[in-house]
Amino acid sequence: MSQTKIIDFNKRKKKKKFKKLIPLIILVLIGVWMFKVLNTKDVKTYTARVDTIQTTSSGFGIVIRDEQVINAPISGKINYFYPEGIRVRKNEKICEILKTSLNIEGLKERLNSITQQIKELEQKEGFSMVDDLLQQQTAVIEGMRREIAEGNLKNLNFMFRELEKMRNGVKDSLNASELTQLYDEKQIIENQLQNSHVIVRAPISGVISYKYDGLEKILNPFNLEKLEINALEKLNSGIISLKTSETKDNAPIFRIADNLKWYLAMVLPEKDFINEDRLKNKNFKVNVIIGDKKYSLLGEVVFLKKDEHEHKILLVFEMNETFDEWLETRKLKVEVKRDKISGVCVPVTAIVNKAGKTGVYVMNSANGRTFKEIQVVGQNDEFAVVKGIKEWEKVVVEPKF
Repeated sequence: MSQTKIIDFNKRKKKKKFKKLIPLIILVLIGVWMFKVLNTKDVKTYTARVDTIQTTSSGFGIVIRDEQVINAPISGKINYFYPEGIRVRKNEKICEILKTSLNIEGLKERLNSITQQIKELEQKEGFSMVDDLLQQQTAVIEGMRREIAEGNLKNLNFMFRELEKMRNGVKDSLNASELTQLYDEKQIIENQLQNSHVIVRAPISGVISYKYDGLEKILNPFNLEKLEINALEKLNSGIISLKTSETKDNAPIFRIADNLKWYLAMVLPEKDFINEDRLKNKNFKVNVIIGDKKYSLLGEVVFLKKDEHEHKILLVFEMNETFDEWLETRKLKVEVKRDKISGVCVPVTAIVNKAGKTGVYVMNSANGRTFKEIQVVGQNDEFAVVKGIKEWEKVVVEPKF
């Protein structure tokens, strides 16, 4: 008896479908591989390595100068003797103010006229007689002294009467002339001219400026202990020009600042300066940034204050070097070079924040990227020393995901 063979057509169909899917699966795998290749082709990486870096702290700074704004003692036209930016000594003449309420040219002309009249009158014969009388009077007085010394008192009464006549003669001659009136008028005009202008001098040695911002009395070396972090962060200032051809009484006319010693107040993250007790009287290299310019200066910490709530620290540096824009600058960007530290270094552009965690993307064996959490020990503008990855691991620079 022959056996009947049963064929399962469903299994055959499934096998055929599976065979058809194999090329598709292969294509998907190739596609995934190609995607990874293409997606990592232009990825910039950096090989982490052990190195030493100079750490920096960045923030903003406030320039504090020993400076004074000088006000006009009177109203009038003003003439300046120095250009802006020149250093002058104490008591140097900075400017003069001429009273506009007086006709100075008219007074000068009248003074010249009076001087000429006095000269002409003194040359007349009548006033020569006055000189003669005065000389005779002097001779009589000397004669009286000799008579007294010799004990001869007989002629004293006569000589005294002669002296009185001479004095009266001088008096009558002067009162009868215009000379006394002219001398009085001359004195009055000379006083008016003397008071017609005021010379304003430098109260201290320093650099002259014809601009100010109104913060000179608040931000000065004598108020360092009154500085507040919040107030400094909100500080805004504008430059006001002072130079003018005419001024009013008590109006500001120039500013003078000591450029040999000034101060720089900086607000920085507290975490950058954990051992604040060691900061006082310590010297730091400070970079002052004005636009695209960077000036490297040296400063000594003379005052510090912590804000426990905001986790910030205020450092005040005493500076003895200036920069080109120093006289007109109040608020600016600054960098403080701190300690040198060693460890595994990565570019700061590789560090990202993901779900509240700080980390880097590390290339894995499958040519993919894995996020690793790190701890930043210290950094500068370019590199950071970190913990959490190993030397020679490749990190993604400027990740865009």
